[in-house]
Amino acid sequence: INEFHYAQTGVDNNEFVEVAGPSGTNLTGSTILLYRPSDGKVYYTLALSGSIPNQSNGKGVLSFAFPSETIINGIGAICLVQGSAVMDFIAYGSSFLAVNDAAIGTTPVNIGITESDAGPNTVSIQRTGNGRLANTFAWTGPAASSAGSLNTGQTIAPRPANGPAPTVSYTDTPIGSGPCGITILRKWKATDNCGLMSAIKTQQIRINPAVLAEAEEADETESQQEPELKEIAGYELYQNVPNPFDHSTNITFSLPETMRARLSIFDVNGRLVDYIEQEFTKGLNELTIQASELNAQGVYYYKLDTPDWSATKRMVLIK
Repeated sequence: INEFHYAQTGVDNNEFVEVAGPSGTNLTGSTILLYRPSDGKVYYTLALSGSIPNQSNGKGVLSFAFPSETIINGIGAICLVQGSAVMDFIAYGSSFLAVNDAAIGTTPVNIGITESDAGPNTVSIQRTGNGRLANTFAWTGPAASSAGSLNTGQTIAPRPANGPAPTVSYTDTPIGSGPCGITILRKWKATDNCGLMSAIKTQQIRINPAVLAEAEEADETESQQEPELKEIAGYELYQNVPNPFDHSTNITFSLPETMRARLSIFDVNGRLVDYIEQEFTKGLNELTIQASELNAQGVYYYKLDTPDWSATKRMVLIK
């Protein structure tokens, strides 16, 4: 949630909520839920559509209008939901516990700013600052509305471009041996040029010792029997390592085939902090999470979502 307007002199006829995100994000299937403080329940749901444009460095906004007098004045909360995941949950006036729908059991973040019933319909509450993630921007206003455009004083920082060159490496770990051969677990790691995310591929390799002996006698001049490769398959979300962590941590998961998946990180209140959604390869994949990308120390939850499977685990950040 990047900007909104709900109160003005007379009839509230210019109400809207603006959503920010990576360019190309399709908002079809996403919703905005309005919560009231009297009972903590949803009183209005708006279905979203459209794709977020590229307005600056791969980010942009879309604004969604509400019918007149829909968003309640005084105290209320706005929840952005993508699928079943809460992307953002904010309150104005005061915070309260949500008791139903997507944000059930969580408390929205009180932004500490409200609009006046005696104000104009040309202002809004909005985020300003310099960064790429929601937590790098601060709420301010009421200020001149910029619905559908980035806010005045809001700068989208460019994505880091000068990281280390991509690297590929592997490590071997013996996991079994016997009279018929040795089995090792070979873990391949490919790190991108941002130095932040890695693709992991794991193989079980069975080596026949007789073949190795023949290779030594031939002084490695003859081609030998190829090791038997067996890829690890199936869905699995592993515990992050290290945990707890203070600088960075690695989250590893396994997929039965190449597919699009999403890894989301939530704070202890269930509010989405960050997510990575892309095409991942069959087998093991690994993502590195930097402590600087999270809000503060404490408990976080990371959730992996695929088209037909999901899992959640807990991690702890200490600073």
